[in-house]
Amino acid sequence: MIRKTIRDLAAMAGGVLIQDTGAVVKGAVTDSRQVVPGSLYVPVIGARVDGHDFIAQAVQAGAAAALWQKDHTPLPADVPLILVDDTVQALQNIARAYLHELHPYTIGITGSNGKTSAKDMMKAVFSRHFVTQATPGNRNSEIGLPLTILEFDPGIEAAVLEMGMENFGEIETLVDIAPLDAAVITSIGSAHMENLGSKQGIAQAKMEILRGLRPGGTFLYLADAPELAVELQKPETRRFIEENDITVIPFSRRDLHHVSVEQGRMAFEWNGTSWRLNALGSFQCVNALPALILGETRGISSADRHQALETLVMTGMRTALQPAGRAHVLDDSYKSNPESAIAALDTLASLPGTHYAVLGDMLDLGPQEMELHRRVLDHARTLGIKVFTTGPVFGRIGESWHEDQDGLFEAVKPLLEEDAVILVKGSRALQLDKLAGRLEKEGNELMKKIKLAVLFGGQSSEYSVSLHSVASMLRNLNRDKYDLSLVGITKEGRFLEYTGDIDHIEHDTWNTPELTTPVAWVHGGYVRPESDEPAAVRALDTVFPVLHGKNGEDGTLQGLMEIMNIHCVGCDTLSSAMIMDKDITHIVLDAQGIPTAKYVCLKAGIPYSAEEILQVIPLPWIVKPCNAGSSYGVHKVDTLAEFDEAAKDAFHWDGRGKILVEECIPGFEIGCAVMGNLEPFAGDVDEIEIHGGFFDFAGKYEMKDSAIYCPARISPEKTEEARALAVAAYQAMGCSGFTRVDMFLQPDGALVINELNTVPGMTATSRYPTMMEKAGLPFAKLLDDLIALSLEKEVGRC
Repeated sequence: MIRKTIRDLAAMAGGVLIQDTGAVVKGAVTDSRQVVPGSLYVPVIGARVDGHDFIAQAVQAGAAAALWQKDHTPLPADVPLILVDDTVQALQNIARAYLHELHPYTIGITGSNGKTSAKDMMKAVFSRHFVTQATPGNRNSEIGLPLTILEFDPGIEAAVLEMGMENFGEIETLVDIAPLDAAVITSIGSAHMENLGSKQGIAQAKMEILRGLRPGGTFLYLADAPELAVELQKPETRRFIEENDITVIPFSRRDLHHVSVEQGRMAFEWNGTSWRLNALGSFQCVNALPALILGETRGISSADRHQALETLVMTGMRTALQPAGRAHVLDDSYKSNPESAIAALDTLASLPGTHYAVLGDMLDLGPQEMELHRRVLDHARTLGIKVFTTGPVFGRIGESWHEDQDGLFEAVKPLLEEDAVILVKGSRALQLDKLAGRLEKEGNELMKKIKLAVLFGGQSSEYSVSLHSVASMLRNLNRDKYDLSLVGITKEGRFLEYTGDIDHIEHDTWNTPELTTPVAWVHGGYVRPESDEPAAVRALDTVFPVLHGKNGEDGTLQGLMEIMNIHCVGCDTLSSAMIMDKDITHIVLDAQGIPTAKYVCLKAGIPYSAEEILQVIPLPWIVKPCNAGSSYGVHKVDTLAEFDEAAKDAFHWDGRGKILVEECIPGFEIGCAVMGNLEPFAGDVDEIEIHGGFFDFAGKYEMKDSAIYCPARISPEKTEEARALAVAAYQAMGCSGFTRVDMFLQPDGALVINELNTVPGMTATSRYPTMMEKAGLPFAKLLDDLIALSLEKEVGRC
């Protein structure tokens, strides 16, 4: 955000300063209701409201200064003023000067359709490699763009600016404020034909963005738009491109191959590589091409571009598929024109389910509006889509028409109980986003909340770790989605329903008679046999075991849930049991050709000799329990004299009579978070820096002599290799739900699997949630997705 003295701002604006207080101004707003202490207030004269009339409110809210138009007298006396001829022009002057001072690589994006989506994708890609900021929402006008620029931070390296227009000359104004290193035109549609006369006129207005390119800049345009080809052949355009050494790169839907929908996201092939995009609609794949192309020219790796698209978070109201009862609402309500409406209908038709569309009028289409509206309806009929309409133009056509949103809602509401997909699409003025939200809310109320039990505590050495994990998890869990139960397990193995607050769990003061009731597991849930209430079953859909170590992540608890016909978050009984036993993990991974450390497994009661081990594995060794979830009992053995004591301690913590002696792998440890059932997704990779001997219990939970870096300080190529190896190990061990995969990166660059952790730490700062957050999945969303994955799996029937 801009931070300048009032005097500096006056010079940037080209104005005259009145009452210099020496204050530092932080940020700028045009709405007096958005003023915070230190803001620059910019009063704008609108069609109905003059911002100068609200200076008193701005001052009361803490404005440090205000731009002020000279013709507005008398001048207010209670705030420093910068006198200018035109406040909007002055705002633009400040933004121009500030952007010149920051000098980021600047990308401008315009188009009749797709500019906001393309902006979101460009930001996602560039953010993987550069400090990047972009236009929030659709703030793309002569006022919105300078306000966006003034929010940029001093360390910015790349700026992605959306540029909108309704008339000739408006794009030219925007690129005068923000000269560009790269310009993108995503499409030419029918919007604003009322002002610009034709699609060729729209193309001419959009091409003004080319004039904003600096010498040596890059111009990307949609080759599928014939109007742009006409503009590019104009002599003055060709001359400008040649004289300024502009690189021109066309992109086209013809560049895409094998486009399909896979699990609610798009998949496609481009440039010989397969890509997955966290969005819906083949047109969104086209919108992704400028980001992929420009990212490649700026040195952003393929791995980073893949991850950016896979974890993309789109601006709202743009082909967002949301559950609503048994149905889904495809919310594309931000705006509409014939081209985007037809594309949205195509997207709708590609999704499973019965297809319905709520269509509102498309505005600013000029004399052809009736014909264009009929064209959209004809396309819907061709696709077999049942249509509901609203708005004056659709009213004249009269197909399933409703005068207002209440009528639409009542007509569409019954569909929420069907396996339906309902597209909501209309021009912004109709505010059909309100209808989409209303349908989603109604659908959610129709569906019962997920009956979730969170299990904590347990009988392992990591009891205290479980309490901290579950406390953090509960603070981030979206309680509105779940009918939540808490079940604590004491160190003695008693199951107790807990009804107190989170703090008691975190501080281990939860186990009191006032806050707990014993429970017994039955088919489909649990009962409270000692309660005064009737022993009715507390039905459960799924449980989330936040239980580390024995009797929590070793398959015992998972097997109990399977017998009781209750879904369970995380790995199933078999994979949990195999991974808990590090000997079995070695056997399975070795059989699959996945690299692991050389090892020997020792069993209690069977004689062993350190000298015999030495013949197989040279010192130093890592001695560890086979069946302990934490780092208790793990020792680095440098001499044979240290071995017996290390083995004794490892056997003590194992509890099942098996320990491992592994070769000590040179290098350092990295980890990768993986989640998913049939199609696992790998998050980011972290790195453990150890200042002591190895990553023991104190290092893991107290960060003693150790530090964790996420993302890991390794090359993008090695990161991608680690992600791929983590997924391979995850699949080899039959994992589902989620698991953290730990491995060593050796000095020669080779990767070796260390171990898998099926119930990793789940505090907001733990490794697993941190790696997923770095990959674009915030903690609250991560919890929702893990619970949803548990419900996808089959459970046994007793």
